[in-house]
Amino acid sequence: MTSNSVPAGYEVNLRFVYGMRCIGIGKSAAQTFCALMNLPPPPAKFERLYTPIFNALETASSRSMGLRAAGIILLEERAISHVKAELLVWV
Repeated sequence: MTSNSVPAGYEVNLRFVYGMRCIGIGKSAAQTFCALMNLPPPPAKFERLYTPIFNALETASSRSMGLRAAGIILLEERAISHVKAELLVWV
């Protein structure tokens, strides 16, 4: 069985590096983990995989914040419309 290939390398390596970063450990700890688990050593370009991970996280967070901001703007517009409608009823 082989891993899917992505522009940065193999998906399994990217996932491995991402997992190590998520739990706050780097290449040295990844090497220890692989040795203890009787796995092949981590990818040689371990640190170079940080860039595509960072880019993906940055894109995802920007999109998420943009969608959230659009939702807040929509809620504010609805609230303003509701207040205007109430004012017209009282006038």
